Amino acid sequence: MPKDASKPIIAKVAAIQLVSSTSLAENLQQTAGLVAQAADQGAQLVLLPEYFCFMGAHDHDKLALKEPFGNGPIQNFLAKLAKTHKIWLAGGTLPIESPDKHRIYNSLLVFAPDASVQARYDKIHLFGLQTANESFNEA
Repeated sequence: MPKDASKPIIAKVAAIQLVSSTSLAENLQQTAGLVAQAADQGAQLVLLPEYFCFMGAHDHDKLALKEPFGNGPIQNFLAKLAKTHKIWLAGGTLPIESPDKHRIYNSLLVFAPDASVQARYDKIHLFGLQTANESFNEA
């Protein structure tokens, strides 16, 4: 907290949008480039969209990518990005293991510039949609 609490704290924030695919590697590569670009333009906080890392063809596809909290390819990727670019990074949502092997937590993780996780939010209002052509059921 600044000594003079009446002074606003100003930070440059970047909200990244991308179209995720079924390829984790391609999504991470695209994310890395966009985060680097944001950091190069002075962003101190970078926000990634929900499931920046993967968009499966079926709801259950993300089960194959689930990671234990604290370690896994997606979390390690985000930690490295935060540290490399010396930024705060909010990692959209990613699949974190739950006690039920058939379900995951849709978790948002916030990484500090030292690569540590500073916050975690497990989504509780899950999205569902059923139309004639599409079906999504996060629950």
